[in-house]
Amino acid sequence: WLQLAEATVTGRILHITAMLGTSDRTLALSRAARLGLYIPRMLIKRRR
Repeated sequence: WLQLAEATVTGRILHITAMLGTSDRTLALSRAARLGLYIPRMLIKRRR
């Protein structure tokens, strides 16, 4: 595991959502996908 402090992760998520102009992680992920930004494969749900 990465062994990051919870406050570090929370701060990074807030920074990323602010940079993408979104209010939460789900919207940030959606916007990042639309913009063609890198999204780790493990975060992409496959439709079946």
